[in-house]
Amino acid sequence: MKKFYTLLSFIFLLTTTTVAQQIPFQGRLLDNDRPFNGTATIDFSISSPAWSETKSGVSVVDGYYSVVLGSDTPLPENLFGDSREVTLNITVNGEALGPIALHSPLLPYTAAGPVEIDSINARAVRLYNASDNPAGYIQAGTEGATIQLSAPDASDSYNRATFFGGTTGSGENSFMNLYGMNPTSDGQELLINNYTTTNNVFGTPFSGGYRRGGTDYYDNEGTFLAGIGSNRDESGGDPTGKSGLVIINGPTSRNVYVSGQWWDNSELGIVQVFGQNDNGAGDWSSNVEIVADDQAGETSGRVSIMNTANGGTVNETILISSNNGSGGGFMDLRDSGGLNTISLDGQNGNISANGDVFGNTLTSSDGMVQTSDRRLKKNIQGLNKPLEKVSALRGVSYQWKDESKSQRNQIGVIAQEVEEIYPEFVITNDEGMKAVNYAQMTAVLIEAIKELNVKVERLEKENSDLKASLEEVKILKSQMNNLMKMLGTSKAASK
Repeated sequence: MKKFYTLLSFIFLLTTTTVAQQIPFQGRLLDNDRPFNGTATIDFSISSPAWSETKSGVSVVDGYYSVVLGSDTPLPENLFGDSREVTLNITVNGEALGPIALHSPLLPYTAAGPVEIDSINARAVRLYNASDNPAGYIQAGTEGATIQLSAPDASDSYNRATFFGGTTGSGENSFMNLYGMNPTSDGQELLINNYTTTNNVFGTPFSGGYRRGGTDYYDNEGTFLAGIGSNRDESGGDPTGKSGLVIINGPTSRNVYVSGQWWDNSELGIVQVFGQNDNGAGDWSSNVEIVADDQAGETSGRVSIMNTANGGTVNETILISSNNGSGGGFMDLRDSGGLNTISLDGQNGNISANGDVFGNTLTSSDGMVQTSDRRLKKNIQGLNKPLEKVSALRGVSYQWKDESKSQRNQIGVIAQEVEEIYPEFVITNDEGMKAVNYAQMTAVLIEAIKELNVKVERLEKENSDLKASLEEVKILKSQMNNLMKMLGTSKAASK
């Protein structure tokens, strides 16, 4: 009588396109300790869950044979259940062989132990950890495959930790999400979303199958705080333009926006800093903009600072640019209505102001004057010998050595000469160059004129007194002559 033995078997699980499962199975038959050759009828059965299948005309070569269990009679969906193994009974040509244990396939995980594939059902593989707790799944859906890896929280319940996906209805082609626990409720919150999509940052689909990628960052309370990606605006002035994009948000509004100007010229960069006011169109108003501008083929830089109010009111109050149309930087300071009040023009060196300029000097509609309020001063003293010192000053005419300056004759003083008499008028910079404060000389001239005027008035008085004395002499002489005439001796008296 022939004695059959099954010495060797290999098994692994397959998930087919149908609900039924199949197991490739290979064994070896020995007949009286010698490899069997020929054909055989082999019956396979499992007691729990109940299943059986007969394979007729199985080819056996040098003792080896291969079959696919479940190809004729589908295996149960929950084949292994919670036991991780089932007992397979085998009968060869009517002779029962010893039972064989079928195990779930093992996948290497850590040195401490493997992760087992617990079950295979319709297009899904469930994963468990060494403590028989759910650790994730691999699943094929109607729009693409997904992979989820789970992690335990403090209460030993399991929540999504990492999630990979394919095409979804939102325009995303593929994504990888990382999750963290919400501190105020049970469950997980999305922290990082890596994605590819067919939509722009505003959710509008691209044409021609164009795609972009990005990464969004959230906190574990579900607030979107930052995003990095690429974008293209097909409806703008540069419909083929595309650039990178960085968005930084606050809890409720946008904070910083860095990108290229794809709506106009993607080669020109822009940085926008936003406040808390909306623009009346579902977005926020920027308060600071740093922009690369195209000036007739030349690139210039521009900084705009705005005051904003809810509803879209924006007033540009400061404008700084490296190019004023045809060269030369400029800066405008404007009032709340956008009217230029102070302008610094680097192209021609002009400084203009519509109002008063306060400080040590004051520019007003009456001209330029110096601040001189008594309330700003202390240790007020009169000037000593102003006329004498002014007389020592020397006024000169001269021309500038620098020929780029006007070569017309100039009128002024020499700073070194003035410094010897009035050092208060002279300022010396770090390079030793001296400058004269001509405005302060006015006070000295005033006092010198007053001192000179006193002298003039005294002389005039003295002269007046002298004239009065001469007049008295004339009167006395006239009276004398009259008396002499009366005495008949006028001729003698007149001598």
